[in-house]
Amino acid sequence: MSRSRAIAFLTAVAATLAMTFGLTAFGASAAQAAPGAYPPPPPSLVVNKGVVKIGIKVRATGKKYIAREKIAVVIKFLPKGSTKWKTTKVVGLKADKFGKFTYNVKTKSAGTIVITAKGAKSKKGASATILVLKKGKGRIVMRKASFDSAPATVAVGSTTEAPASNGVWIAIAGLGVLALAGSAAVTRNHVRRRNNV
Repeated sequence: MSRSRAIAFLTAVAATLAMTFGLTAFGASAAQAAPGAYPPPPPSLVVNKGVVKIGIKVRATGKKYIAREKIAVVIKFLPKGSTKWKTTKVVGLKADKFGKFTYNVKTKSAGTIVITAKGAKSKKGASATILVLKKGKGRIVMRKASFDSAPATVAVGSTTEAPASNGVWIAIAGLGVLALAGSAAVTRNHVRRRNNV
């Protein structure tokens, strides 16, 4: 075996090993990050109606709590035209085996209701807001939804993405080295054939 063939062969073997290692590392990191995202997603609390008239019942649904966790639900009310919040109810509930619960809130006066639910074990909570309007012939004006980062508004769940691992870059480098080795081997064979002719 000539020296140039040996170098081309060793370069190809090194590139193949680098590519295999990179793909293995990439596959392991992707499998690690996929199913059980850590930290677990925060709980969420949503209401079936965000704007209602006095006397309408609103259903609050909590999700992503720990299974069968005790939940403390606190209902606060800000009467229309006032700046003083009142705690109107504190209720103890228990999440089901899927970490979900529901609770009905009856609206009695015009103003703003904030429902906050906090898990006893997870120590994590979420909140939702209801706007209660006076009864009458008035109309409800709906605006496009907007989200606020204030803690007393609707909690929006977040997801975390795993950063690109070094395995990807190793695989790319391996492919580059493999292509370079193949190109060098083809070029050498082509030059030899020219010299022999």
